[in-house]
Amino acid sequence: MVLEVKAMHIGDVMLDWSRLLLDFQLGKKTWVPCNCFLILGAKTPVLVDTGFSSAADMQVYGMRGSEIPEQDLVQQLKGYGVQPEDVGYIIHTQLHVDHCGKNQFFPNARIVVQRKEIGYGAGELKPYHCPYISWFVSNLNRMEFLDGDAEILPGLKCVQTIGHTGGSQDVEVMTDKGKAIMCGDNVYDIPMQLEGKHPSGRIWVTGYYYHQELLMKELYKYKKEMERGTMILPTHAYEVYDRYQLGQRFGDKKRSYEGLPTID
Repeated sequence: MVLEVKAMHIGDVMLDWSRLLLDFQLGKKTWVPCNCFLILGAKTPVLVDTGFSSAADMQVYGMRGSEIPEQDLVQQLKGYGVQPEDVGYIIHTQLHVDHCGKNQFFPNARIVVQRKEIGYGAGELKPYHCPYISWFVSNLNRMEFLDGDAEILPGLKCVQTIGHTGGSQDVEVMTDKGKAIMCGDNVYDIPMQLEGKHPSGRIWVTGYYYHQELLMKELYKYKKEMERGTMILPTHAYEVYDRYQLGQRFGDKKRSYEGLPTID
């Protein structure tokens, strides 16, 4: 079965470069998008991540968020003919604050997450890892916990890729444009991490990780996949719009490779 992937630009976040790339541009900032993905063509629409709940919530956790009306997730879904109650599955690549903030809008969706990730999210000391843990506990009847790789629907596979968090997972599908891998935050920056644009010329690990060695292993896999023509689709990369043209990019925010000296 050939599936279709649509990227939805639901907001932007300003982060320190050293969070994106280990020890890079410490103290300098850049904008990154917050992307969710809609998978069409299966027996039910599938969402990959649901973004942050609001820009104000991002400030609570020490990050600057930005959102404009055009970025509303529910309205973007309706533009593809999908009502919130139509969504059959929400697959979370991980459970940071900017990945699972709008689950409550999808009353009929099964929630798919790695069992290790829900355990990691409940035990992680940093509050932005999984601030919605009480929501998951209150909706256990809707949860599907995975213990490793699993095919959720024909042509749609979850692959456990521990690295950025203790239970990260990718979502792999075959589309009419070829293979696509939604990789969450295992990749932050395609040019710098996978295409040799980092000053070192090497693959470079992200600045936030659970297990550096495991994450580097995944990064080498993504690089090989890209060389074979696979679309690598991170949560925080503008390339999903500018390169792969999988959706509409909104607003005037962009990544600054020089770095923004202050949060204005």
